[in-house]
Amino acid sequence: MCNNIVIFGPTHSGKSTLIGYLHVYQMCEDEYNWRNLRIKRKIEEMGYKYKKDRILAYYADQGIDEIKSYDKAEKSRGTSKRIHIKETALDMELNCTFIDTPGSDIAWKHKNEGLFLGEIGIFMIEIGKVIELSRKVIGSNAYNAKVNELFSSIYLWKHYKRMKRIIVVISKVDMILYSSYAVKRAESTLRSIDILKDVPIIPISIDVDNRRSHNVFECQSEEMQWYTGNSLITEIKKMLIRENEVIADNNELFAHIERIIPRTQSNNQPAVRVKVLNGTIHERDEIYLGPFKYNGENIMLKGQILSIKNETRGLVSNLSKGEIGGIIFSKLWNKRERLKLTDVKQKRTSIVCKNSAICREGNLLYFNIDKRYFDDNVQDHFKHIVVGNRLKLIWFGRIISMHLLYIDENSIQYNIVLMNTSSESLFMLPMKKNGKLLYEEFLLQLSDQLFINAHLSDLEMISDQSRREVIFTFDGIIEDISTLKGIEPDFICSYDWEMDQTYAKWNNLTDVSIKRIMESTMKFIRSRNIKVYKTNILPQEKNI
Repeated sequence: MCNNIVIFGPTHSGKSTLIGYLHVYQMCEDEYNWRNLRIKRKIEEMGYKYKKDRILAYYADQGIDEIKSYDKAEKSRGTSKRIHIKETALDMELNCTFIDTPGSDIAWKHKNEGLFLGEIGIFMIEIGKVIELSRKVIGSNAYNAKVNELFSSIYLWKHYKRMKRIIVVISKVDMILYSSYAVKRAESTLRSIDILKDVPIIPISIDVDNRRSHNVFECQSEEMQWYTGNSLITEIKKMLIRENEVIADNNELFAHIERIIPRTQSNNQPAVRVKVLNGTIHERDEIYLGPFKYNGENIMLKGQILSIKNETRGLVSNLSKGEIGGIIFSKLWNKRERLKLTDVKQKRTSIVCKNSAICREGNLLYFNIDKRYFDDNVQDHFKHIVVGNRLKLIWFGRIISMHLLYIDENSIQYNIVLMNTSSESLFMLPMKKNGKLLYEEFLLQLSDQLFINAHLSDLEMISDQSRREVIFTFDGIIEDISTLKGIEPDFICSYDWEMDQTYAKWNNLTDVSIKRIMESTMKFIRSRNIKVYKTNILPQEKNI
């Protein structure tokens, strides 16, 4: 059973404090005081000021940039600057891995990837921010802007995960003196947002000085006798029982590389931290991993696993689906030489799969987007999307800017082709035995809170070294098609009388040339109000 629980939300909601409180809840008083003393000495030896009101947060935020004090201008960035992972025993039989994420958009890479690592989400927001939102007129520009600012990560969760796996926590209710009226007003404000109508909402408070809480583990507090709902931990347990399924190993290994760790604490060797998305990684396995940057090139590596460390349980013999951990290699090599992890640079698309896996690689991605369930907002966005725009692709927790090369639509779907804005980037996915991609469903971000599901149908590779062709096919005669000749050399246009179709074809193209041709040709199509056409970008006769 996989019990990864991610805590996310705006800055200063108390996420790190909650992580710390869960971690120390079962400590005896002597151990708690001893650990606090060690933390205090460490901070003061580093030359920073120890703040007693942050004692619980220090259990999560231990980086130098997280410990030091900030002025008021910097404070809005939040305390946590990166992902923190802590294992916590909720009771004698249930251990959970809690993942703390930064609240600030400045740390958006860690913020979004933290969501990807979790299976259950706890969205925390302090009650003051909800009360502030309640004073704005629903539907006004100020209201919509504030909703986008506070809840954009929930809209990402909705598409990336499931709303049945999220709990909303209203924190710091002690700031309003545990007022039942204020809490009910805050809950009503949250319920007025469509996406939050049916999710559990739990008000909590943590007394840092006395190491006690309201509605975290228990609900029987004198200050909140009016509250009749579940505690946070009770709701988490219910969700784990309801949502966790038996995870079968189907041998199709696939793991996402979260980061390279230059030096591990146990044996001073570099490692990669991964989340296993499919299958199981075993000790002594030979695996295929990458892409990595090495001497200005994209390379793939083969590696033999020396040891595996579960993020919270220590050394283990394997990592199964849903688990997070580190991998140390006895050797790594590519086609030409032996390498170390410290020799290469991780890319945002780096993954792990079986050494024997058949993979598709490319920087040109083909997506189909079902439009039958689009609401007016999504449909309106698509009306304004044109070739040359940049779209954001959510690729296993990372946001990657993509260049739109092509878009068309039929009665049920949009068909689009995206290329990474950096021609050096590379995407890789293993194939199933039936020839389909192991992962086909991804997200595109159109705005802060607008995400759409996109089906990846294929990947292809184009580069300055590999030449390609572009063919446009139009119904009927397009008399001025020859005006496109000036875009690039090696242009041919013709008309097929039997098929009643006009063809425009460019040969010997690089990726940069393809971008230019697609933009200019789509502008030509719009100016002539041409409704029916097809395009073929790659030499494999791929009709979109």
